Amino acid sequence: MRRRRALLPGAQPGQRGALPALPGPGRRDSRGPLRRPAGDLPLLQHGSGGRPGVDAVHADIATSVRWGGRAAVKQIYVQIPAYRDTELGPTLLDLIARAEDPDALRVGVLWQRADGDQLPGAVRANPNIEIIEVPYQDSAGCNWARAQLQRRWQGEPYTLFLDSHHRFIPGWDRHVIAMYKGLRRRGVAKPLITAYLPPYASAAC
Repeated sequence: MRRRRALLPGAQPGQRGALPALPGPGRRDSRGPLRRPAGDLPLLQHGSGGRPGVDAVHADIATSVRWGGRAAVKQIYVQIPAYRDTELGPTLLDLIARAEDPDALRVGVLWQRADGDQLPGAVRANPNIEIIEVPYQDSAGCNWARAQLQRRWQGEPYTLFLDSHHRFIPGWDRHVIAMYKGLRRRGVAKPLITAYLPPYASAAC
């Protein structure tokens, strides 16, 4: 018969005992310190790797994604943290105007703003845009802002993370979903589409 050995320090084989307590934040022991409580894990904004990228699915951009009229369920959760960015308003207007099905979008904005910062009335009135306003002095940084938005995900099948200064092509929502599905067909289990996008000319310039 194989002899059992004790797992707990100082215990005999088969003896029951309590597990030793883990050190709390700021305490030290011989196994090493826990200096602070657990918190949010920052996520990289841009990924890398050797899997097929956007160029590999160029042909799939033409694949049509049928939306079927007005969306009853939101398909894309767009997350935009913004820190006193004057391009936030134009970005949101262009995002909605150039989507093939804007009703399928749910847009979350963490707007770190000053008292005099403004957004267009059309942005304020859009029911698909949720704006969380925070005085910029109270901001805890970019990863904090991202985490606030990520906590508000409601199970949408797709999520798009953007900076607050972008312009879009017509039907961008259909195109990006077609790219995603093209990667899935090529065997990528969890596609992540990421890019440094080219510059654009602002109407204010």
